[in-house]
Amino acid sequence: MKIFQVGKFPRERPGGIETAVFSLAKQLALRHQVEVAVSATGGVGKTFSWEGVACHQLPTWFSIFSTPVSPSLIGALRRASGFDVLQISYQNPMAALAYWIARPAGRLVIWYHHDIVRQVWLGRLLEPLLSHLLKKADAIVSTSRAYAGSSIILRKFADKVRVIPLGIELSPFEDDKEIRTSEIVRRRYGSPLILFIGRLVYYKGLDYLIEAMQGLKANLLVIGSGPLESRLRAGAQTRGVGPQVHFLEVPFDEPLARYLHACDLLVLPSVERTEAFGLVLLEAMACGKPVITTEIGTGTSFVCSDGVTGLIIPPQDAPALRRALQKLLSNPVLARKMGEAGQNRVRQFFSAEVMAESFLELYRSLLGFHAQRV
Repeated sequence: MKIFQVGKFPRERPGGIETAVFSLAKQLALRHQVEVAVSATGGVGKTFSWEGVACHQLPTWFSIFSTPVSPSLIGALRRASGFDVLQISYQNPMAALAYWIARPAGRLVIWYHHDIVRQVWLGRLLEPLLSHLLKKADAIVSTSRAYAGSSIILRKFADKVRVIPLGIELSPFEDDKEIRTSEIVRRRYGSPLILFIGRLVYYKGLDYLIEAMQGLKANLLVIGSGPLESRLRAGAQTRGVGPQVHFLEVPFDEPLARYLHACDLLVLPSVERTEAFGLVLLEAMACGKPVITTEIGTGTSFVCSDGVTGLIIPPQDAPALRRALQKLLSNPVLARKMGEAGQNRVRQFFSAEVMAESFLELYRSLLGFHAQRV
């Protein structure tokens, strides 16, 4: 089978969508011909092989509203007409435009990661173009039933929607070296240690976690970067928790597993539907850690099973978050039990292998190998 994926950014750019796109491509390439096209963040394009995947980083002319403009994607899609499956990540207007112009052959699968949430007017402007892409799709993949059922856009195409949860590669989180290195991290940042990993942007809700640290005898390690970093640092000082909150930017090639193994628990306090799944929850659970996240009508409350693998709280509620933190930090037996349950859940339902097999079943059904729906 020949599969052509269109993402948005290269693998080196931090983000759950990028991780998912390349994890899937790597698994599919074990048995099939796979190519991936994305926009180069540095502007200059290149083509190379990675883990058996032909990667095309296309030149970026400029970016507008976080969308890279790469006109050469049109040509790439025309050349992909001989592929069996074309899979496009929906949150890329350039890909929608390129597909409309190129009109390549092959079954079209749209990987729908999240709605356009904050830039409502931009969503309305792009609606005709993006709706055309969804109408042309042979299948639309949502990462959770919760998101598929709560998205106004996806409800319009319910007959095409298939649910395939994201998956992660488990081996990086089972590395003995990373487990040993975690002791160094724990000594450096103290214990108990609460962990946040993600971009420092509005929808992550990190300011509520910083507020929740007031009165807790614990440290918070924040791994990530973004436009809100200065404001968040100032907020930690203003709330009197500056000495407890540590900000760290980890290079792309440095494993995160050591930090996940070092922590007592991970928190993802997101406040908007832009957080469609919460891949970092899976990564923490793979390391046997309990998690705390919010109910925002997306996949976060599907990944975390409330009271089993962690705790789910209302968004934008620092007192509720503080109570959840106190519950887990004061009850290590409960925390360990939740961590073990989460690790089992990831291995059973959320591995990259399980994700890839689900996509392959979908592709086969579209190509006539099977009639079974995913």
